[in-house]
Amino acid sequence: HALEISPITGYLFSGNDGGIYRSKDYGSSWTDLSNSLEILQIYRIGASATRPDLILMGSQDNSSIKLIDSVFKVVIGGDGMECIVDYSDTNKLYVSSQGGKLKYSADGGKNFTSIVPDTSDKGAWVTPYIINPKNPDILYAGYSNLYMTRNRGQVWHAIASGITGGKQYNALAVAPSDPNTIYAATKTQIWRTSDNGENWTAIKSGLPSGVIRSEERR
Repeated sequence: HALEISPITGYLFSGNDGGIYRSKDYGSSWTDLSNSLEILQIYRIGASATRPDLILMGSQDNSSIKLIDSVFKVVIGGDGMECIVDYSDTNKLYVSSQGGKLKYSADGGKNFTSIVPDTSDKGAWVTPYIINPKNPDILYAGYSNLYMTRNRGQVWHAIASGITGGKQYNALAVAPSDPNTIYAATKTQIWRTSDNGENWTAIKSGLPSGVIRSEERR
């Protein structure tokens, strides 16, 4: 993101997503000045409900990372976004990258398969998706439409189409007491269903007012 030449030494410095680098030979070779710094911008964290030493994290420009037994391991490259550890089986993991590129692993992160609901429907920078609190086979994912799967992403169907006017969802929640009650929100509107997506009601009153900040201005 930045290139500067020292007026004293003539050395070239590069600031980028990987750190700060210096070249003494006009860019032919580089030294990583930030090599000893372990710094990440974490977008989301997914913690295991049953194993305290298992955590997934999605990081800006630095992959989706798995922490287990105090060891960090990159499982998927690119921008890491929302990630989930299945509460019923720690081998079942979900990770994602920007725009809703969802991936699923059934073997603890050794292999991942794409489970994007609809490749023509683009999600937000951090696309929201959640797991049903009563049935781990069921997931919900919000793009400009809201999708549900009953088999961990093999087949999806839309349970809310067109209600956002083309705007992308930014947040989803399922009531732990009643999984038929789902909340879905864009940056400016919130909807609720109490019948698992058959009918939706816009929540327009009683909400706090304030400035909505974009997580990523790109």
